[in-house]
Amino acid sequence: MLTAEQRSSFRETVVQYRDRASGGAFIIHSPGDEEALGGCVSAGRGFAHVNPSGDVTACPVSALATHNVRTSNLREALASPLFAMIRQNGHLLETEGHPCGLSAHAEELESMAKGLGAYRTGTPESAARDKEWPVAIR
Repeated sequence: MLTAEQRSSFRETVVQYRDRASGGAFIIHSPGDEEALGGCVSAGRGFAHVNPSGDVTACPVSALATHNVRTSNLREALASPLFAMIRQNGHLLETEGHPCGLSAHAEELESMAKGLGAYRTGTPESAARDKEWPVAIR
């Protein structure tokens, strides 16, 4: 995690890149843009994250998934019980003074997600699963 000072400096840099008169980049800074976007936009409220292995997570910070784009499609992942549960439990997206809501509620999120068949990404088990599936573009 970045310190408060580092987050502030990074935020300034992101805003500078986005606002360049020469055609700034389209950048969503998360965490950082939550206030301007009406709160955390993860879990399909505005974006989702697909990691290099194809796992679809609520955001880059969340390491929980129920879907992988190699075996399902993005539409199914966005409509998944995991994403629905996060959206229905809006308190999971509240930061409570922490830079990231899902990170602030990581233990509660993981506990709730277990009943939905969610798996932790980035583990030796998920790496083994990656090797089982050929990359397929759908």
